[in-house]
Amino acid sequence: MSDKKKLDLNLRCVDFIQDYVEDIPMPVISKISGKDYLAYGVNNDMPSVYSNAVDECSILGSVVDTITTYVSGGGVDNDREIDNQGTMLSELLPKMVYDYLAIGACAVQILRNPYGDIAKLCYIDATCVRLNEDETKVYYSKNWGRYNRDIRVYDRWDKANKSPNAIMYIKYQKSKDLYGKPVWHSSLRDALTMIEASKANFNSIVNQFAPNTLISFNSGIPDPETKDAMERSVLDKYSGSNGAKIFMTWCDSADTAPTVQNFSAEDYTERYNAILETCKSNILSAFRVSPQLIGIPNNTGFASEEFEDAYKLLYATQIRPIQDYIERQFGKLNIKFKFNEFRIQFSTGTTDTQTNNIEIK
Repeated sequence: MSDKKKLDLNLRCVDFIQDYVEDIPMPVISKISGKDYLAYGVNNDMPSVYSNAVDECSILGSVVDTITTYVSGGGVDNDREIDNQGTMLSELLPKMVYDYLAIGACAVQILRNPYGDIAKLCYIDATCVRLNEDETKVYYSKNWGRYNRDIRVYDRWDKANKSPNAIMYIKYQKSKDLYGKPVWHSSLRDALTMIEASKANFNSIVNQFAPNTLISFNSGIPDPETKDAMERSVLDKYSGSNGAKIFMTWCDSADTAPTVQNFSAEDYTERYNAILETCKSNILSAFRVSPQLIGIPNNTGFASEEFEDAYKLLYATQIRPIQDYIERQFGKLNIKFKFNEFRIQFSTGTTDTQTNNIEIK
């Protein structure tokens, strides 16, 4: 493909994404009449929007999962039990790191014994958490729908507050708002676009009839009831998931055979691939992560030196800052630990007998 054609495709992809932006959920914070907590998102579902995007967008999910491993995969140097079930701190932290990367916040429940000492730590799904305006209360619910009545209220953890049952809400450290936004928030549109593009590609395979098709019935114009019945018959038979875009017209003509015209884009595959490439690049840029670090080789192959350089950059800009931040938050609970260095070892070589072992810290 020529450079000019690539540029033209990319520009059309940008136009497509910009059109799609109109429906992108926004992280607005608002008051609800009669409620003490503040809603997050137009439908009070912004954390779930982030979480679902991570679950459904393969590239985004891979980045979040991989960086979670880089941050917490090495365990901690001062591991300990956090409950009476034998759960270790090193088991709790990966869940919290994952939430921190996926939705921009994580949470942990802190239970104290009658003497005021911390007796138990429990993982809390941060998508279920809302706060009041002065950030002193935590509201927990697994369903933040309009008619939800199952909401539990807890004290938000504070160093001066010795509440026997409190929740520590840890939001993205650069967040200026009440709720946290993930580091990849700027590429939310790209993640949602990739999800929709994947659905469209799937539907084009599932559909038993070519989408974007015009059928002209040239045997006269039937009455409305007959017309509706014919439309339902065609759509029921030839429409797949989400329905094919089939348009029908009726007209008087001497030719009685219906005509079928397909007006799908001839460069559909190229446009689809260009959209995915643009969105993937934007998501990786939001995390400042190289494709190699999540298992996607670049055009020149896989070089250990490039991998090491890319990892060092990610370590300085993402991994170590997240580790430091979470260590400090737990330090406020007098739970002191350090994340262990996560080591990556792999072999490269030009022949079966020539192998280079490298270690990245």
